[in-house]
This record gives sequence, C-alpha cells and structure tokens, in this order.
Amino acid sequence: MGRKEFLVSDFPDSLFAEIDVTQTTTIPVNSKNVKLITDHPSNSYELIKENENQVAYIAIKDPDEFWKISKYAVVEIIK
Repeated sequence: MGRKEFLVSDFPDSLFAEIDVTQTTTIPVNSKNVKLITDHPSNSYELIKENENQVAYIAIKDPDEFWKISKYAVVEIIK
C-alpha cells in the first residue's frame, strides 16, 4: 500500500470491495472525520460534507490521478 507504516504483506483482499475505477466517482463514508491512509494526490479528490459535522463521501475528481499511485483506497473512518 502507499505508506510504509501501513504496509502489511498478508492483508486479506476480502476486506476490500472491488470496484470499476473508470466508473466509480464517489466513495461513501458517512462519518464525522475521514482520513485517506493510502497516498492519493490531494487535487484528485474532495471530501464532501453533508453538514458541518459529517463527511458524506469522497468525490473522485480526477480518477486517473487518484488511482495513479495506488490501486487501493484505504480510508480511516472516525465515527
């Protein structure tokens, strides 16, 4: 994965949802706070808030750039 401190060689693929990166433009999170653990260029996505205290989803503005560094998107969700 993107950052060395989160690299785990036997991380099970079953914990991930397979998506079509050419068709997926949003990642629903519905959380108070969100942090992308894998590296993705900051200009390739935007956190869209539902209200002042809730992030509704991650909007992928530039899919080619977003998925350029990593084919995984690991998101830390803080409820």
